[in-house]
Amino acid sequence: MIKNQSLRAFLAGSSFPVIFWPFSLLAVGFLQTGNEPFPFQYVVWVFPILLGLANVVFWMIKDAIPLQAYTHKLWAFGIALGTLFPIMGGQFSVPHLLFGFPADKQWLIIPLGMLFYGCIWRYAVGFMNKALGLHE
Repeated sequence: MIKNQSLRAFLAGSSFPVIFWPFSLLAVGFLQTGNEPFPFQYVVWVFPILLGLANVVFWMIKDAIPLQAYTHKLWAFGIALGTLFPIMGGQFSVPHLLFGFPADKQWLIIPLGMLFYGCIWRYAVGFMNKALGLHE
């Protein structure tokens, strides 16, 4: 249970818009495109929800991760996401669509993704898990 009243108030006030707003923007994007190709940038708006679902998966499988320390499990899961997301994104040319990254060099993003998601999962998600009482 969270004892910090400010954090609890923030989470209560932001949880609905954080989930509702990306999906409403995505729906508007679908309605505006008609028969034209759907702009991929709209899909990025639901990415925070995917990370929230990834944290649920982390909590379901964390005991099966063969590492002792909780922080090591966070690093390992973040690095796994950092490997998976760039590979999936590369299949759909996401770096090229979003950033104009050359299609033949998209594989270079994988090591950066591993480091980026490892840090995000270890420090940001780990901090929030601890603040929310989900820490081991």
